[in-house]
Amino acid sequence: MQLEIKKNILAASCPLGISTKEYISGNTEEVFDELAEVFVREGWGVKVMPTIENKAIFNTPENKSKKDKK
Repeated sequence: MQLEIKKNILAASCPLGISTKEYISGNTEEVFDELAEVFVREGWGVKVMPTIENKAIFNTPENKSKKDKK
């Protein structure tokens, strides 16, 4: 899950907790789900919503798979 980190903190970098990583305030980081839930609950991070590009739907290509029946 993508999080915007709100507090400098040293935490696990994988679900097994084998290694740690320093999460720096102001950075956007990919955090595994279990830890991300803790970050959000404790106020150490905020979930980043993915951006969706604004795509035009007006100039769509013609569907050539259909043949005109007359």
